[in-house]
Amino acid sequence: MSRYSIPYFITKGEDICYESEIQVSLTKKDIAELEQFVIDHDYSYEFVDIPAHIYDKCNNMAFEDALKHYKPFCDPDAGLSLCFGIVMPDSLIEALSEPVAQALVDNIPDEYLDDEEETEEECFPEPTKDNTLYLTIKQTYFDQIIAGTKKEEYREIKETTYKKYLEVNESGCPYAYTSLISDEDFQKYDLQDEIYIYNNGKCPLVPKQSIKYLNLAVGYNKVRDTALVQVTDITFETLKEKNGDEIRFNPDGKPATDGVLTFWVAVFHLGEVVEKNIVSK
Repeated sequence: MSRYSIPYFITKGEDICYESEIQVSLTKKDIAELEQFVIDHDYSYEFVDIPAHIYDKCNNMAFEDALKHYKPFCDPDAGLSLCFGIVMPDSLIEALSEPVAQALVDNIPDEYLDDEEETEEECFPEPTKDNTLYLTIKQTYFDQIIAGTKKEEYREIKETTYKKYLEVNESGCPYAYTSLISDEDFQKYDLQDEIYIYNNGKCPLVPKQSIKYLNLAVGYNKVRDTALVQVTDITFETLKEKNGDEIRFNPDGKPATDGVLTFWVAVFHLGEVVEKNIVSK
């Protein structure tokens, strides 16, 4: 059984209010059934045109995920709807055999490909205080980002800073993807340990969905180099020793190679440098 990333959207009218993705587990039999379904329907590319039990599984998981991670969706009077993209997600297309996948892609109308490009642009609204994360950075790394040679920026998730990087509830507790860890297993940990759950090396924490830009500033001087950079994705990786070994420990704080806790590092994947103000040269 393998996991497949399925993006979903919460909309109000024609506006996208929230977007995220779920990790859906499908068997080889499910994928074989999907491939045959695509062939039988003249290589249908539409996501809604897949076997009903697979679509229902995706829909139910997305609905549950939205209820947990996007509060307005819990209000039945908010006028919000859950939907998927028109075109089958890349993760499912890539799971099909090459000839079938190619025939499916060849059937996608140009206007739907254009729609996908427009959706990508919509991921980057105008920068605001609410969708911008302000970070201090060293000059060397700043210069590399401006030059386009550094495509990621890293920040360790700590007890003092985690709310800057993670989705949390009103009590300050982080949310976790139910597709990666069950509520029952997640709640076995104390609040102080939730941000460190190793979870077999698969970080269950939910990155802050509102972050679309990093505002990077060199050092702490009043006059300093700054830049505004797009964030295309946020992932997590474990903090490692100099020799490359993962840092793991148990709730008592003692290091252990099989420890159930680890230090997570948020990885901000960088896109276009939107603005820059260079004063150091």
